Amino acid sequence: MKPLPNVVLEMDGSILEERHSALLSALIAYSQLPGNTVVFACQFAGFVTPDDFDALFERLDLSWRWGTYTKKDVTVTKSVDDVDFDSLTETYEYNKALYLRDVPWDEAVYVPTLRYRSDETSAALAKTTRGGRIGYVGDINTSEHLTKLLLALCFPKTVQPSSESAQAALQTVPATQPARSEGADNREPKPEVLLISFDKLSFFDSSEQQLLSALHKNAVVQEALDEKAALKHLLTKPSPAAVLLTHTAVAHNDKVIHHVIAYARAGGKVIVGFQFPNSLPRNEFKPFFEKWELPGPLAHITAQPVL
Repeated sequence: MKPLPNVVLEMDGSILEERHSALLSALIAYSQLPGNTVVFACQFAGFVTPDDFDALFERLDLSWRWGTYTKKDVTVTKSVDDVDFDSLTETYEYNKALYLRDVPWDEAVYVPTLRYRSDETSAALAKTTRGGRIGYVGDINTSEHLTKLLLALCFPKTVQPSSESAQAALQTVPATQPARSEGADNREPKPEVLLISFDKLSFFDSSEQQLLSALHKNAVVQEALDEKAALKHLLTKPSPAAVLLTHTAVAHNDKVIHHVIAYARAGGKVIVGFQFPNSLPRNEFKPFFEKWELPGPLAHITAQPVL
């Protein structure tokens, strides 16, 4: 049996659908166990109803309830023991979120600044009675602040070792290390990642700067802006380690999509994201994914809302 993950990130609220009731019960049981963390975030707040929302947190034995959906400046509380507040943005403006009400102060991570006279919370983290952790982030739109927050909630702050334990650890390190051959480079070559960005938006690079920088740091990134470039990279051997469809226009290019599907069926990784779901009409989602002959029903595929 595979070990359980340390963190589960629930990102779209679909687990609250009736057909997933058994999975929800399993997730609730998982959240209670020592060392386990469940965080409800990303698009979760945009795809649940107030009644389902309140019922969920009642089952989790938390006082948190549906608040208001609005924009407010928020600031950290520094009141939650497990959160590394030094890693977070202390205050940021016009945070668009679904806020919680009835959150105890020692579970509130971000709250509106004093000028709002609000007792709501945009992010929270609580411990269960058996040692699990449950987090919530109401932010709807992606940002650098959100990335930092998700990391802080998913992973407890690092405990610095005492001087005694650090000294003991040092004593286990060999006094000398084997010498490398001069000029040798033992680094693994970076994988190649292909971005297919037909009709690329002018603000794409700036809006996705953080993720693109991470990609360039860890991979050789190629970008195809037209059919000719896309086919060149798709048909070149060895194939890319991953293909990212970043914009909707490629969905209407049958020739390129045919080769992308063939690449996926041969074992390649294809990620559909970035700006792609924001502009593909809802009635085109199902026909697009039916081309891939994916297992399981497609009736519940929906577009990410543009907020």
